[in-house]
Parts: sequence; C-alpha cells; structure tokens
Amino acid sequence: MQIANPPGNPPSARPDPRGRPSANSSPMSSPSRNRRRPARSPWFLLGAVAGAGVAAVCSMFFFPSKPKKVPAVSDRIYTTPAEWDAYKRTCLSPEGRVMDTANGNITHSEGIGYGMLLAVHFNDRPAFEAMWTWAAKKLRVRADSLFAWSWKPAPGSIDGEGAVPDTNNASDGDILIAWALLRAAARWPEAGNHRSEALRILSDLRAACVRRSAIGPVLLPGSQGFVRENGDLVLNPSYWVWPAFEAFAAADLEPETWLDLSASGLRLVRAGRFGSKRLPGDWVVLRADNRIELPAPGDFNTEFGYNAVRVPLYLSWAGFGQEDLLRPFADFPENCRVSDGSPAATWNLAGDSPGGDPAMAGAHAIFEMSRSAVNGEPPRRERLPVLAAGEAYYSASLLLLTKVALTERAAADAVVTR
Repeated sequence: MQIANPPGNPPSARPDPRGRPSANSSPMSSPSRNRRRPARSPWFLLGAVAGAGVAAVCSMFFFPSKPKKVPAVSDRIYTTPAEWDAYKRTCLSPEGRVMDTANGNITHSEGIGYGMLLAVHFNDRPAFEAMWTWAAKKLRVRADSLFAWSWKPAPGSIDGEGAVPDTNNASDGDILIAWALLRAAARWPEAGNHRSEALRILSDLRAACVRRSAIGPVLLPGSQGFVRENGDLVLNPSYWVWPAFEAFAAADLEPETWLDLSASGLRLVRAGRFGSKRLPGDWVVLRADNRIELPAPGDFNTEFGYNAVRVPLYLSWAGFGQEDLLRPFADFPENCRVSDGSPAATWNLAGDSPGGDPAMAGAHAIFEMSRSAVNGEPPRRERLPVLAAGEAYYSASLLLLTKVALTERAAADAVVTR
C-alpha cells in the first residue's frame, strides 16, 4: 500500500509471540521475542496544551454520535481496587518486578510501564516506587537512560538472581515508563525527581528511536535492528502510544516531535491495513518508496495479533474515536472467529484466516471499547471481563489498562456535558 504525495518530511504458557531482534543479531535476523511534518489538525494543536480541559474537549471524538443522556460518573468507573490487588498477587514480585507469567516469568520494560501506570491510577505509591526502583536498578544497563527490553530470572528464582540477555531497548517500554513517571509527578508532586527522569528518557528516545521518513517522523521499535540497508524501516504500529504523546508534547522541550509522531501514527494505521478485514499488522515495513507492506514470510509475523490488538486501545484512550479508525476492531469479534465460534486471538493477514487460539480477556475488553466508541455510547460494565485470579500477565495488563482508559474517558466526557 502506498501513500500518495505525503506532505512534509521525506494466553497459554507458550513462547511469547511478540518479538524483537537481538542487539547482537543482524537487523533482519529472526526476532528473539514474538510478541511519525503532516498537516495540523485541531487535535494536534490541542495536544500541546496541558490540563483536564484538553481531555474534556477531545472526548467528543470518543463518543461522536448524537447527544445522549450521560450516565452518572459513578456508573462509569470501570476499575476496582479488588482487580488491582488480584493483578499484584499474580504479576508483581515482592521486589517490584512485573512478571510475564505465561513466558517463564521474564520481565519486559513494557510490563514495568504497564504496572507503573496502573499503580498511579490506583494511588498505590509503594507499588509504583518498588517497580521504578527495580527497573532503574536492573534494566538501566545501557549508556543512555533507556531500558533494556527484558530481564530473565535464573532458573528457580523469582527475585534477585537473573540477567539482561539483550541490551537493545523497546521504545514502547521506554514510552510507557516515561508516561507513568509524568503521571506520578502530577499525582504525587512531593515524590522528587520523577518528572526530570521522564524528560531524560524522552530526550534519549528522540535521539535513538525517532527517524525521518516519507510520512513524517516514525518510531523505531528499538535503537538497533529495524533499519535495513536499502532504507526500509520495520515498524510496529502498536508502539504508537497516542495518549502518552499528548502528555509528552505538554512536558517535553521539543513538543513538535510528539505531535508529529502522533500524526504519522494515524497515517500509518489508516494506510497500513491488510486483508479483507482491513486490519493493521503487528509488524509492517515502510519502504523507501513510501509503500507500507507486510514483512516477508519468516522475517516478522504477518498477523493482526498480540501486538496490534493494542492499537485500538491507544487510539480510544487518546480520544481518536472516529469510525474509520475503529470500525475494524469493533467488528472483529463477529468477523474473525476460530472453529468453536469464539473471537480469534490472531488473524493471518497474508492468508486472510484466523489463528487457532481464542482471544484473551484483555482483547475482549479492547474490542468492547472499540464497539462502544463506534456506536457512540459508553460500554456497560457487565460487558467487560472481570480480572480472574491467575489471569496471565499480558491479558491482565490490557484488561486493566482498558478499564483505566474507559474511566478516564468517562470523566472527561462528564466535564463536557456539564
């Protein structure tokens, strides 16, 4: 798929399907872990302004249909302390490490970011500080202030013994940690240097992972392994954390970077859709001639799956509720099913067929959030999964983050309707 004349600058325990190349491998080697100046719109201008007023105005995008009676805010608080307690019991070690319970209890920088964001939301400063202290000690092993993307415990060990197997960073993990630090600085202003630490991360992230392209600046998934010799760029659309970019534009010394990244990410998602279901891929290749394609077979996966399922979460959380963006995700549970009739966890975009596993609880919550945004009505709490005891780390994280996003959008919507 090609962008015409772009303006501006030229859930079971199995190996994690969300992968990245090793810093020690060639850029196009198999990933070691399976797992953006465009025209300005009013949204991007608003993005540079801090405060609740911005969120309130932008929430109109999230519920774009005709005005309806808005439920009381108390009816639209989707998070519960009990679920946070359950999350901590399953995923958080005593030392402050967020464990990927379906993948050998390894820790990802992404998971630390998720946990820190949740701790701020639930006003759990001890848990936040434990996670931040652990990450600064164990994952900050690079020459810059970014984080190694993973830490692997020694066999039989939960805390203490373990090592970083690969010093490459994951830009989404760095983004999530920086965003959580900014939120912590706002919630607990007496907490010290959280804001300055966030700004250090943003400065190094701009230098290491933001690259000019035909669609504007884009975000490399890591500092190494994603730029091909011919100029093609391997990108992951789910690393565009749009609500974080709004916060960064309000805090950083170079707000234009984050506004432009936000715009390029929307272009990427709109242009990079594949198959009959018009879904984004977990991984895409931005060619030097502006084409957006799926990776070659055997390079990166060619699915809409465990990575790309986060795209509608971040779009909705940021207030991008336009139907053209969210419709494919809202329709996914009906259109993409496995043999038993359940929504699929993955969709093969090259073969236009479902994977074999059913969608995890966190994905169900994201699809419901998308459906509600497209229909212009807040979701009923009973339509959202409840965090079950022992829910695997990734599903549990996405489920709680979706409920946080819904709660925050509801609060902003209530301000607009007053």
